[in-house]
Amino acid sequence: MRHYHNDHEALKRWLANVPLEWSREQVAPPSSDVVFLEYLVVLHLGAEDWHTLATALEETWPGCAAALVAQGMTASRREDYAAAIDSYAAALDRDPSYWLASWLTATAYSAQGNWRAASRSYQQALSSEEAQGYAALHFEFAWCSQRLRDYETAVKHYLSCLEIAPDFQYARNNLGWSLLKLKRFEEALKAFEEAIRQHTPGRYALRNKARALEGLGRYDEAIATLREDTYRGALTKYAEKSIAIIERARARRDAGQLPTEGEPPADEELEEQDQVAEEEAVSPPAARSKERSIAREVWLEELLEEQIHREGAAFGRKLRVYDHTKGYGRQFAIPYLGRIDLLAEDLETGDLVVIELKRAQGHEEVVGQIALYMAWVREHLAEAGQGVHGIICASDVSERLRLAAASVPNLELHEYGLGLHKVS
Repeated sequence: MRHYHNDHEALKRWLANVPLEWSREQVAPPSSDVVFLEYLVVLHLGAEDWHTLATALEETWPGCAAALVAQGMTASRREDYAAAIDSYAAALDRDPSYWLASWLTATAYSAQGNWRAASRSYQQALSSEEAQGYAALHFEFAWCSQRLRDYETAVKHYLSCLEIAPDFQYARNNLGWSLLKLKRFEEALKAFEEAIRQHTPGRYALRNKARALEGLGRYDEAIATLREDTYRGALTKYAEKSIAIIERARARRDAGQLPTEGEPPADEELEEQDQVAEEEAVSPPAARSKERSIAREVWLEELLEEQIHREGAAFGRKLRVYDHTKGYGRQFAIPYLGRIDLLAEDLETGDLVVIELKRAQGHEEVVGQIALYMAWVREHLAEAGQGVHGIICASDVSERLRLAAASVPNLELHEYGLGLHKVS
C-alpha cells in the first residue's frame, strides 16, 4: 500500500485514478473489506480525500455502495453526522449486504450520542460473517452496550474482540469494567491485572483493579493499589478520595456493619463515585467526539425518547420506540428522503406513528416532509392491516401549519412547552 503523508496532491491523483484502473481490469466496485482496510485503516483520509475518492467511484460505477460510503465519510470527517447517515442509508438501499455502511452508520449514531440506534446498526453489521472478524467492530459495539448499561452484551463482545486481537488497546480494561458492573469481581480483577501487565495507557486499569478488590472486601489490597496512583511523587486527588472512602468502609466492616466480601460496601459515597467512574471504561474516538456536549437541537428528541422508554406513553398514546432488524426508531434513516425524528408503535392499536419535532416555530413545509415519511413507512414497514399515523410537535402551531396539516389523513399537531398539548 502506498503512503502519501507528505504529498497530498499525489494522494488525490492516486485516489482519482485507482477506480478507473480497476474498471479497465473489469474489477467490481470495492467491497466493504477493501474500503475498510485500504482507505479507512491505512490511508487515514481527510474530508477532501474522501470527496475525491467518492467522485471517482461515482464516475466509474454510478450509484455503487462504495461511492455512497465515501460520500458518507466525506460528511463524517466534517462532523456532519446526519448527512453521513443519509449516505450510508443510501448505500444499504443499494446493497443491503454492504456491512461497512452499517458499521459506519453505528459510528455516526454513536457520535451523536444516539446509543440505541447505534446498537441496532452494530448488530446489523455483525450479521455479516466478514464483519465478525474485525476486533474494532466488537470493541465499538461493546462500548455502545456499556452506554446502554447492557453489560452482558458488552462482556460478550469485548471477549470476541480479545479473541481476535489479544492485545487490543483498552479492551481488557473495559471488559473488566463491565464485569465489575455485573459484580463478577474475581473475573474483573483478573482482567484488570492482565491489562496492567499489558501496560494499558493511563490510570484506568490500576484504579479499576482497586475497585475490584474493594468489591471483594479486600480493602487493604485496594488501598495498597491506590497508593500506586501518583503524580510527581504524590497521590492523585482521585486516590486520596478513594482511599478515604475505603478506609471508612473498612471501619464499618470491622464494626460488623458490612460483609467482608462478595459485594461492594453499601456506602453512598461509593455510589456517587460509581457515576464518575464510568470514565474508567475507555470509549472509541468517534464516541468521545460527541461526549463533549449534546447539541441543543436534539434535546427535545432525547427527552421524548426517554419519556417513551420510561413511561410507555406520549401524545396521549401508549407507545414504544420502533426497534426491529430494519432499524431503531430515533433518527430512523430513509434512503434518499431523510431521517424520521422518532418512529414509534402504538401499543393499543399496533399502528406505526411517525413523529416529527420542530424545535423552532413550525412551518407548513414539515407537512410535506412527514407525508413523504408516512407514505414510505406505509409501503416499506407497515404490515397488512397496520395503520400509519403522523404527529408534528412544534413550539408554536401557526394557522398556516394547521391548514396544511388538515389535508393529510391521520396527522395530528401538538405543541410543546413545559408539556405536550394536542391542538388538532
